[in-house]
Amino acid sequence: VILTPARARLTSPDDPAAQAPVSVASASSLSVTLLYETGATQDLTGDSRARITVDEASADCAVMSSAFVVAIRAGASCSEISVSVATTGFGQFATVTIPVVYLDYTYNRATPFPVYGGSTSLVKTTLLKIDCTG
Repeated sequence: VILTPARARLTSPDDPAAQAPVSVASASSLSVTLLYETGATQDLTGDSRARITVDEASADCAVMSSAFVVAIRAGASCSEISVSVATTGFGQFATVTIPVVYLDYTYNRATPFPVYGGSTSLVKTTLLKIDCTG
Protein backbone atom coordinates (compact mmCIF):
# COMPACT_ATOMS: atom_id res chain seq x y z
CA VAL A 1 0.00 0.00 0.00
CA ILE A 2 1.21 3.51 -0.81
CA LEU A 3 0.25 6.54 1.28
CA THR A 4 0.80 9.84 -0.55
CA PRO A 5 0.29 13.37 0.81
CA ALA A 6 -0.97 16.01 -1.61
CA ARG A 7 1.46 18.55 -0.09
CA ALA A 8 5.23 17.99 0.10
CA ARG A 9 5.51 20.01 3.33
CA LEU A 10 3.21 21.62 5.89
CA THR A 11 3.35 24.40 8.47
CA SER A 12 1.44 25.46 11.55
CA PRO A 13 -1.65 27.55 10.67
CA ASP A 14 -0.44 30.37 12.94
CA ASP A 15 3.07 30.50 11.46
CA PRO A 16 3.84 33.36 9.02
CA ALA A 17 4.83 30.72 6.42
CA ALA A 18 1.11 29.90 6.11
CA GLN A 19 0.38 33.43 4.87
CA ALA A 20 0.86 34.87 1.38
CA PRO A 21 3.14 35.10 -0.44
CA VAL A 22 4.83 32.02 1.08
CA SER A 23 1.49 30.17 1.47
CA VAL A 24 2.65 26.81 2.83
CA ALA A 25 -0.40 24.65 3.54
CA SER A 26 -1.26 23.67 7.10
CA ALA A 27 -3.29 20.61 6.03
CA SER A 28 -2.98 17.98 3.34
CA SER A 29 -5.24 15.39 1.84
CA LEU A 30 -3.83 11.88 1.73
CA SER A 31 -4.32 9.32 -1.00
CA VAL A 32 -4.10 5.57 -0.50
CA THR A 33 -3.18 3.26 -3.36
CA LEU A 34 -3.08 -0.51 -3.12
CA LEU A 35 -0.41 -2.04 -5.35
CA TYR A 36 -0.86 -5.66 -6.40
CA GLU A 37 1.95 -8.06 -7.34
CA THR A 38 0.69 -8.01 -10.94
CA GLY A 39 1.36 -4.26 -11.09
CA ALA A 40 -2.33 -3.39 -10.98
CA THR A 41 -3.39 -0.63 -8.60
CA GLN A 42 -6.55 0.14 -6.68
CA ASP A 43 -7.38 3.56 -5.28
CA LEU A 44 -8.52 3.22 -1.66
CA THR A 45 -8.80 6.95 -1.03
CA GLY A 46 -12.14 7.51 0.66
CA ASP A 47 -12.57 3.76 1.20
CA SER A 48 -13.54 2.76 4.74
CA ARG A 49 -11.11 -0.19 4.54
CA ALA A 50 -8.19 2.27 4.68
CA ARG A 51 -7.72 3.70 8.18
CA ILE A 52 -5.28 6.61 8.45
CA THR A 53 -3.89 7.75 11.80
CA VAL A 54 -1.34 10.24 13.05
CA ASP A 55 1.48 8.33 14.73
CA GLU A 56 1.67 8.71 18.51
CA ALA A 57 4.99 10.61 18.35
CA SER A 58 3.34 13.22 16.10
CA ALA A 59 0.07 13.59 18.03
CA ASP A 60 1.15 16.85 19.72
CA CYS A 61 1.73 18.43 16.30
CA ALA A 62 -0.94 17.01 14.02
CA VAL A 63 -4.47 15.70 13.93
CA MET A 64 -6.65 13.96 11.38
CA SER A 65 -9.18 16.70 10.53
CA SER A 66 -11.17 14.17 8.50
CA ALA A 67 -10.65 10.55 7.47
CA PHE A 68 -8.19 11.45 4.67
CA VAL A 69 -6.89 14.91 5.70
CA VAL A 70 -4.07 15.57 8.18
CA ALA A 71 -3.74 19.05 9.72
CA ILE A 72 -0.96 20.67 11.71
CA ARG A 73 -2.04 22.01 15.09
CA ALA A 74 -1.69 25.72 15.90
CA GLY A 75 1.48 26.34 17.87
CA ALA A 76 3.13 23.14 16.63
CA SER A 77 6.92 23.07 16.81
CA CYS A 78 7.86 19.67 15.38
CA SER A 79 10.12 19.30 12.36
CA GLU A 80 8.11 16.46 10.81
CA ILE A 81 5.03 14.33 11.33
CA SER A 82 4.40 10.67 10.58
CA VAL A 83 1.06 9.39 9.34
CA SER A 84 0.20 5.71 8.85
CA VAL A 85 -2.41 3.75 6.98
CA ALA A 86 -3.65 0.25 7.73
CA THR A 87 -5.94 -1.58 5.33
CA THR A 88 -8.66 -3.87 6.61
CA GLY A 89 -8.94 -7.06 4.62
CA PHE A 90 -5.70 -6.51 2.70
CA GLY A 91 -3.27 -6.71 5.64
CA GLN A 92 -1.18 -3.85 4.32
CA PHE A 93 0.46 -1.03 6.30
CA ALA A 94 2.44 2.07 5.28
CA THR A 95 3.82 5.20 6.91
CA VAL A 96 4.72 8.53 5.36
CA THR A 97 6.74 11.32 6.95
CA ILE A 98 5.85 14.92 6.06
CA PRO A 99 8.27 17.76 6.84
CA VAL A 100 6.89 20.65 8.89
CA VAL A 101 8.50 24.00 8.07
CA TYR A 102 8.46 27.40 9.76
CA LEU A 103 9.37 30.89 8.63
CA ASP A 104 12.73 31.65 10.19
CA TYR A 105 13.45 35.09 8.76
CA THR A 106 13.05 37.19 5.65
CA TYR A 107 15.77 39.05 3.88
CA ASN A 108 14.83 42.27 2.14
CA ARG A 109 17.07 43.97 -0.37
CA ALA A 110 16.22 47.33 -1.86
CA THR A 111 17.92 49.14 -4.73
CA PRO A 112 17.04 52.55 -6.16
CA PHE A 113 14.37 52.78 -8.84
CA PRO A 114 14.57 53.92 -11.51
CA VAL A 115 18.01 52.45 -12.05
CA TYR A 116 20.79 54.95 -12.68
CA GLY A 117 24.51 54.57 -13.25
CA GLY A 118 26.10 52.95 -10.18
CA SER A 119 22.75 52.31 -8.45
CA THR A 120 23.10 48.54 -8.58
CA SER A 121 26.07 48.78 -6.21
CA LEU A 122 23.93 50.69 -3.67
CA VAL A 123 22.16 48.07 -1.54
CA LYS A 124 20.08 48.79 1.56
CA THR A 125 19.14 45.98 3.89
CA THR A 126 17.63 48.19 6.61
CA LEU A 127 14.41 49.87 5.59
CA LEU A 128 13.00 52.81 7.52
CA LYS A 129 9.55 54.36 7.61
CA ILE A 130 9.21 57.59 5.59
CA ASP A 131 8.03 60.57 7.68
CA CYS A 132 4.29 61.20 7.70
CA THR A 133 3.43 57.75 6.32
CA GLY A 134 2.08 56.35 9.58
